[in-house]
Amino acid sequence: MEETSSGLLPPILSDIFIFLGVVLSLILLIAFAYIWSTQRQDREDIRRLFFDMKNLSQKVKDLETGLTGKSEVKKDEPKAMPEIKLPEPEPKQIVDKKKLIPEEKISHIWDEFLENYNHIAESMAVPGQLRACENFVSENALKILVYIGSMKFSFASNVQDSKFWAWKIESSDKYAVVPNPLTPYNDELHNKAGMKETFASNYEIGSYKKYFVELPAILVYVGKNEWKISEPGVIRLER
Repeated sequence: MEETSSGLLPPILSDIFIFLGVVLSLILLIAFAYIWSTQRQDREDIRRLFFDMKNLSQKVKDLETGLTGKSEVKKDEPKAMPEIKLPEPEPKQIVDKKKLIPEEKISHIWDEFLENYNHIAESMAVPGQLRACENFVSENALKILVYIGSMKFSFASNVQDSKFWAWKIESSDKYAVVPNPLTPYNDELHNKAGMKETFASNYEIGSYKKYFVELPAILVYVGKNEWKISEPGVIRLER
């Protein structure tokens, strides 16, 4: 009886300790399993996070590469020239084109007039030439002139007594002037009636009955019966 009480535990206590040991073992096992499971989940999360970071890093790298590539292309492109602002053209003014044409280039203005004049001048031997000349002067609104000396001209009283016919150049203060074909060209007309001052011709001596105007003289009316010769004309004479 003394050996049992001193060396061994009672059976009920032994069962209790065994039960407590099993329960403790189960608790430890569950705790271990929980800890292991938690650590595994953490490792999985860490692995997934690492994978995401790696993907993000790759995308950033690709983006940088794309931007770098574009910037390199831009560097290779030629630089655009700076924009140069040209002065704005002045507003166009409505002007008469005939006023802008130099004298030597406006012969077409009087071509028809000269053609009709030369046709009249060629037919001076035909009866009724005075009437034909009067009609020509009237139809073309010609100024009939005589030379009064010192490079001045005056208005004549009638067509027959006139020595020059002046045709107004439109939109200008100038006149295209031709000689009166009714008057034979002689020494008096050449030297005293202002013909040599107004026209270059093939006159020598004697009398010439036919006129052919190659270029009219250009006169400018300055007022008070005074006219100024701007350019002499050219005539060809025939006997």
